[in-house]
Amino acid sequence: MRTFPSPEALRRLPAGAADGAIILGTLVLLALVAQVGVGAFEGFQPPAVVPRIDLDPRNLPYYAARSTLRMFIALAFSTLFTLIYGYIAAKSRWAERILIPLLDVLQSVPVLGFLSITVTGFIALFPGSLLGLEAASIFAIFTSQVWNMTFSFYQSLRTLPQELVEAATLYRLSGWQRFTQLEVPAAMVGLIWNAMMSFGGGWFFVAASEAISVLNQEYTLPGLGSYVEAAVQAEDLPKLGWALLTMAGVILLVDQLFWRPLVAWSDKFRLEQSSGAAAPESWLYDLLTTARIPRLIGSWLSPLAELVDRLLSYLTRPHWVDPLSPEAERRRERLLTQLSWAAIGGIGIWIVYFVATTVGFGEVMLTFG
Repeated sequence: MRTFPSPEALRRLPAGAADGAIILGTLVLLALVAQVGVGAFEGFQPPAVVPRIDLDPRNLPYYAARSTLRMFIALAFSTLFTLIYGYIAAKSRWAERILIPLLDVLQSVPVLGFLSITVTGFIALFPGSLLGLEAASIFAIFTSQVWNMTFSFYQSLRTLPQELVEAATLYRLSGWQRFTQLEVPAAMVGLIWNAMMSFGGGWFFVAASEAISVLNQEYTLPGLGSYVEAAVQAEDLPKLGWALLTMAGVILLVDQLFWRPLVAWSDKFRLEQSSGAAAPESWLYDLLTTARIPRLIGSWLSPLAELVDRLLSYLTRPHWVDPLSPEAERRRERLLTQLSWAAIGGIGIWIVYFVATTVGFGEVMLTFG
């Protein structure tokens, strides 16, 4: 089925029209992010009172923008965590024995369980600012997204075609080159689809993440989820209907402006092309490929990107030993294992110290009991 507008129609646009649309859209997006994000830096000090949710439907666009911004920030952190955690777990047999069972345990913990023992720490991290509560809400959304993405990336790395792995070894690619030119591209399709599902599933936890309890006091952050919860408590069905319509509109916009272009772009990384399957299409992706602005920005940034790529390629190249030897494999695996144990030990010590000094073990036992 042909999308509208079609790629042929986009190519017939007047010169510069596509670039003008991209510039205008980028400026509008930056202005919206700045206007919405400034609300996270308001002053706040428990037990101060956060303004209650106003059920006037005219506030719904602002509330929806606040929730969507939290979702995308959580998605960015989820992607970063996925690339690091999944890579270490897939590249070291010893680290895999620790990290994968730990991931199973973490994904079984309820979202509210993470929120109840971390919110005090986030507030202490940003004293006198609402940013602490915002960070706690983003962390709760992060825990609803990240586990599925991490398992997907880990599985993609474990199932790389052997002929591609052998080709990378024969060409003596460095660790960074292998990561950016083979492993991430090979996992891109599955990673994007799982990120899309995780992002969609995160909407179910928006209401829970925006209602935060601190020192036996309930604080409700402005957002679409908290609006829905307030409408349900008020038994106001018309306001609830407006909220559901707004959520449907947000999901449609995010699909058209973010996920569909990503899916269309990621199709070029597909390892197996089926002759009967139609390639995914996106009018925004076609617009970006038609315009000159993205290529111009890419040409400006290419020298810096090339410099960073050369530096990381040199640092990760196993020039101190033959990369084909078993000794190189053992040293790499030993290093990843040591890094995994050090990270887990450091995080564990910090969690114990934090719980002992702020939350208290009694509250933790009550939460998970």
